[in-house]
Amino acid sequence: MSETNINVGRHWVIFNPKGDTPARMHKTYHSAENEARRLAEKHIGDEFIIYEAVASASLKVHVNTTGFS
Repeated sequence: MSETNINVGRHWVIFNPKGDTPARMHKTYHSAENEARRLAEKHIGDEFIIYEAVASASLKVHVNTTGFS
C-alpha cells in the first residue's frame, strides 16, 4: 500500500547551475536571499538562483512484515 502526500506551502531553494542540487528548503525569502549571498561570496563567479516552490509531493510506501520469524 502506498500513500501520496501533497504539502502545500511556499518555500525557497538555492540553485547553482554549476553545482549540486539544493540541500535545504528555506521557510522565508529573506533566509534564502541571505544564503544565496553567502554562497556567492564563498564561490566567486558562480551564480546562485533562488527558486520559489508552492508545493511538494512525496510517496510513502507501507510494507507489511507479518509472517516473518
